[in-house]
Amino acid sequence: MGLALELQARRSVRVSAETIRRWLHELGWVWKRAKLAAKDDDPQRVEKLARSRYTVEHLPTWAALFFADELDLSLLPKVGSQWMPQGEQLEVPTPGTNEKRYLAGAWDLRRGTVVHRVWWRKTHGLFLDLLATLDRTYPPLQFTRLYVVVDNYKIHKAQAVAQWLAAHPRFELLFLPTYCPQASPIEERPTDYTWSAPQAQQRTHHLSLSPSDRPDGRGGSSLSSQGGPSVLGHCAP
Repeated sequence: MGLALELQARRSVRVSAETIRRWLHELGWVWKRAKLAAKDDDPQRVEKLARSRYTVEHLPTWAALFFADELDLSLLPKVGSQWMPQGEQLEVPTPGTNEKRYLAGAWDLRRGTVVHRVWWRKTHGLFLDLLATLDRTYPPLQFTRLYVVVDNYKIHKAQAVAQWLAAHPRFELLFLPTYCPQASPIEERPTDYTWSAPQAQQRTHHLSLSPSDRPDGRGGSSLSSQGGPSVLGHCAP
């Protein structure tokens, strides 16, 4: 309706909203929401991407490279419409307040597997747990160097993480440019290591994530997911 009024006001052209809708469809246009895009203005963008790309392209057989990321898991179910008897309404139990769990995953460039950990809180401890899991999963006798590509989230730069890395010199973090998630292939595969709210409730219960079981906020086990998306995506120069 808005376009029809604009045409009438600016061009003195009287057409219906339905006609404009038909014209736009004929041009291949569709009605959908725009998306927000973060400003990619990291002054070290080229250097960071070049370092990651060089490491990927020259990765020796005795090394492994991972793309790591974290995400929130909301335990509050999302409800929608479904068939049910007239006069009745299905009730879906909720956890009370919108409880969450937090997941950290690392995608192996060569194997195409995702190792991940689930925690009660999103702190540097979650990232340290992921690093420790990688340390156990990839033994030093087979892998003398482990590269982990991460974004600039604060838990990756915590002092405790720096101390852990100093004590484990075979690990090296490679930082992506700020606001450049397209460069990380793990951003392209959320469905491989996330799940819906009811599934999250079942899995977190199975992994003993209650505060009484894990007072330090820890929980979860290392799981794997197969696949192989593109490396250093559209943000790469």
